[in-house]
Amino acid sequence: SEMCIRDSIYATMTLGRRMKIYVIWLVGVIAWNFGFPSMPPIADVFAAIVLSVVNGVLRRILYVNE
Repeated sequence: SEMCIRDSIYATMTLGRRMKIYVIWLVGVIAWNFGFPSMPPIADVFAAIVLSVVNGVLRRILYVNE
């Protein structure tokens, strides 16, 4: 029973961290698309790469204690 509660709390914490990363990524995508609507497609590819790197860095920062 204690193990199930611990697993449930861990799953909830992990989901919360994932949602934070997703919301930050989503804000970045929206800011890029509305802030720079006239950029060429290659710039969108570059922005996607940058956001991917930021996503990886955030995962490392938020999952350090696991």
